[in-house]
Amino acid sequence: MLNRKFLRSRFLYICIGIVLVAFLTRVYRLSEPKAFYFDEVYHAFTATTFLHNDPKGYEYWQTPPEGVAYEWTHPPLAKLYMAGGMAIFGENSFGWRISSALFGTGVIAMIGVLAHALYGRKKITLLALLFASLDGLLLSMSRIAMNDMHFLFFALVAVYFYIKFRRIVFLPHTVSASVRNALLTAFFLSLSLASKWTALYVGAGLALDMVFAIITIGKVPLKSLFISMIGALIIIPTVYLASYTQFFMQGHTLTQWKETTQQMWWYHTGLKATHPYQSRPLQWITDTRPVWMSVDYSQNAVGVISNIYNAGNPILFWIGLATMLFVAIICTKKGVEQFGAFITEQKIRKKMTITWSVWFPLFLYGVMWIPWQFSPRIMFFYHYSPAVPFLCILTAYIFVYALDRYRRARPFLYTGIVGMIIAFVVLFPLNTGYPMPQKYFDTVFSVFPSWK
Repeated sequence: MLNRKFLRSRFLYICIGIVLVAFLTRVYRLSEPKAFYFDEVYHAFTATTFLHNDPKGYEYWQTPPEGVAYEWTHPPLAKLYMAGGMAIFGENSFGWRISSALFGTGVIAMIGVLAHALYGRKKITLLALLFASLDGLLLSMSRIAMNDMHFLFFALVAVYFYIKFRRIVFLPHTVSASVRNALLTAFFLSLSLASKWTALYVGAGLALDMVFAIITIGKVPLKSLFISMIGALIIIPTVYLASYTQFFMQGHTLTQWKETTQQMWWYHTGLKATHPYQSRPLQWITDTRPVWMSVDYSQNAVGVISNIYNAGNPILFWIGLATMLFVAIICTKKGVEQFGAFITEQKIRKKMTITWSVWFPLFLYGVMWIPWQFSPRIMFFYHYSPAVPFLCILTAYIFVYALDRYRRARPFLYTGIVGMIIAFVVLFPLNTGYPMPQKYFDTVFSVFPSWK
């Protein structure tokens, strides 16, 4: 339980303030543009069919109206949340986007929660929250009716409960607590999977980490692991199948569900389409090929235009990339010194000990990015968004380590933070579609020609 002193602490108020600002940036002018844009013609449109209990939204064999399409290539949970937003706020652009904004805000909050769970230091938590709230990729994907923020939020909650599980599973007499956290991990992982299959990367990463822990630590808590494994094998398929409740209540059969799942697999493994703004994973880490999602020329008569790009914060991405490379090199040279240990405040100030809490965010970052290098299908910049939380967390850790240890580095680090804030402000109209003079866009794209 949270004690009264913590609930009244300035630290908590600052954290809440950062999350609140992140929420405001996500709901400000959220209803613009009024019509579907980019992949909303699939996700948001299909959510409207869910709202009206129209079975065509689930049926891959149906011919959609012109200009839109039925989105059956992903599980339905995220679209059900979009339908819920419309049930509350009306069948309009705000209604179909509000769930993305809420879950996107939840992603920012969970980044802070994960940073605190890993390191237990207020400075790292605050910086991780700040970095995440300044990122344009997470911002723009929180303002569009797609499934990415829904899946990512549930995935981060699953990671949080895995951290709690991992912390105690190898300790004696913790069977009940460790199993509880393992089952919560499985539950939220299944919600993530029911939103987007990319959650399989997260699940595989957590499983690999546990296997590595068993091998390196050498103490195998058989009872906890056995109960947890059985529970997970029950929870994950049950919750995933439950996300299709409306599908079955409409009269669809289990055979049709299996055929739909097979069609989903064929789609993602055999998609040969091309797009002017497709990109490769190596372009994501340098923020060089965002997606142009929307343009509005309606105010062109007065020299004003509205564009929406899901561009990341370039200063954060470049510093973060350097951070990830630095930590990867250190891990390679020194290995994991205390794989089962967590960072303490004293250790971080005296020495950069490569414990599990340093290695784990780097590992998950790689899990969410490296597999895309081998994907045969068309890819977009927003596929990088699940890796960004771990980039923010580890960058915050390195910043605090450097601030505590190297006084001469402080001006450079503070300059980096100021640079992130300036980049966020400059790119905010680009991330949110705020109308700006044409000269603004000409200037931005002169700096980043590959964004055009």
